Amino acid sequence: MRKFIQNLSEISEQICKFAAVLKNKNIKRTQIFLSDMSEFKIAFFGAMLAGTKPELLRDNHFEDGFFGIDDEKFAEICAEFKNLSKFGELNLNGSEIFYLKTSGSTGKPKNIQKSLLDMVLEAKHLAKALNLSSQEQFLASVTHQNMFGLTFKFFLPLVLDAKSDGGEYNYPEIIFDQALNGSILISSPTILNALYQHKNAKKIANLKMIISAGARLPQNLRSELNKITNAKIVDIYGSSETGVVGANLGVGLKKFEPVNLEVGKKGELIITSPWCKRFESSDSGEIRGDDIILHGRLDRIVKFSENRVNLDAVEEKLNQNEFIKDCKLGLHPKFERILALIVLSESGEEEFRKNGKKSIVENLKKYLKYDFGSVVRYFKIVSKVPYSAQSKVKKDDFLKAYESYEMPEFTQISQNEFRAKIKPSDFYFDGHFASFPVVPGFMQLKFAKICAEKLGYDLQNLSHIPSIKFMHFIRPNDEIIVSFEKKEKTLSFKIKSQKECCNGKISL
Repeated sequence: MRKFIQNLSEISEQICKFAAVLKNKNIKRTQIFLSDMSEFKIAFFGAMLAGTKPELLRDNHFEDGFFGIDDEKFAEICAEFKNLSKFGELNLNGSEIFYLKTSGSTGKPKNIQKSLLDMVLEAKHLAKALNLSSQEQFLASVTHQNMFGLTFKFFLPLVLDAKSDGGEYNYPEIIFDQALNGSILISSPTILNALYQHKNAKKIANLKMIISAGARLPQNLRSELNKITNAKIVDIYGSSETGVVGANLGVGLKKFEPVNLEVGKKGELIITSPWCKRFESSDSGEIRGDDIILHGRLDRIVKFSENRVNLDAVEEKLNQNEFIKDCKLGLHPKFERILALIVLSESGEEEFRKNGKKSIVENLKKYLKYDFGSVVRYFKIVSKVPYSAQSKVKKDDFLKAYESYEMPEFTQISQNEFRAKIKPSDFYFDGHFASFPVVPGFMQLKFAKICAEKLGYDLQNLSHIPSIKFMHFIRPNDEIIVSFEKKEKTLSFKIKSQKECCNGKISL
């Protein structure tokens, strides 16, 4: 701990003053949400030094009974520094306690207790296991307010006394603007997937290392990244409760040396380490020496007609189908059946245009039947799976994606024109025209209304339509242009694809 405290020497006075202000205010409980990592560093250690056992939040919604420290409150506390003549010393000993929120992907987020010593021991081992030095440069697409970011973006550079860019670069365009050569990128499968598909993907060629966590890094994504960068790719396995457990560097998942693993009666992994007391996880798997073979989460194993079904295994199978780009499974909100959110691949979109959703569903059911029978009964086509920045899907977001309807994204291209591409996920294809999907006439009127309102017209309803004519179908993957012309109290509109599909007049 002594060397770690020395690495805080540049800001030790600010930390001590921050703690002194909290003590003077008699603050007993704190919650922290600070976007600036340098400010977070002062507030985090200051709150622990003051004995407030801070809670780190995932957003800026503070609970009653806590002293909330956000950007504004941090500035107020710092303004009181100048009035302090006595403020103590930075005498952290490692026993200090703080709390982290879990992601809440399986329900309500839970508070996880950690100690400062837990984090320092974990970071020291990672520095050794990954062969890192004080010369490293870290940048991240993740927040320091959760376990993954706190470990790799915050504590690991601190233990190394290395440089960490405090920004949260969670868009490819922002990442590409950073100094990437020789750097270590801390990210998630969601962001990494967007990076490799970007037109500027080759800018990550000279990264030294990519550290990924939040969800398992798919092998096909690792392969795509390996094509464009020589960076060592480290896929971390762990959780908020356990800290790091193991890593896959490209030759399978292996446990970290000081971690002890057992398999419980239900097949659950039981994890113990210097930074984690004995914890019975929800992950099932096998241990073969240092190798960890994961079978999926126990809470993702459901039972139908005396048969157990692993949703992770079904997802992995579905993702190998030529029609599927991505998918996520869960229980249907009304029926005791499995629901699949599916994102179509290019060939899937072509099949959808040619033969409709019915053909897609029949193909997928037949594809799954040998291994899993008829366990998946419901399929919803979506444009994307609602992953969080940590590559997790919350239950509420899953259900929202199922229950909500997608619409085309209209972009204004001139004073009176809008462009949009019709996606297979747009709701008017789901359950209608099962074998030959088209955009129905009432939706074409909806398109005209949406675009007209973007131009400032107040159209509460479309009951005053003197004329409308439909000439040609609008189909999945068609690009359309919606244009307008106003004459006195009439707004004329046209919708074109390769040919004019629809025209009409709206009385204003």
